[in-house]
Amino acid sequence: RRAVLLQRAVLERLAGRDDEADRLRAEAAGIEPRSPGDRWHEAAELAARGLVREAERVLEDAARADPGNPLV
Repeated sequence: RRAVLLQRAVLERLAGRDDEADRLRAEAAGIEPRSPGDRWHEAAELAARGLVREAERVLEDAARADPGNPLV
């Protein structure tokens, strides 16, 4: 569910609907990431917002938590 919300937030932002993107991102923030895929989607959403350093931190944390996972 979290990954889907973050994917939708990226698409809404790309479509210029920043208010809806922010709402979806806030909803996703209330759901704990469960997998490296969730972390990857979080990083993608951050990068789409121009928050590249934050996205890098999310991916670095995910890589440390699961170093053998190819998604991170």
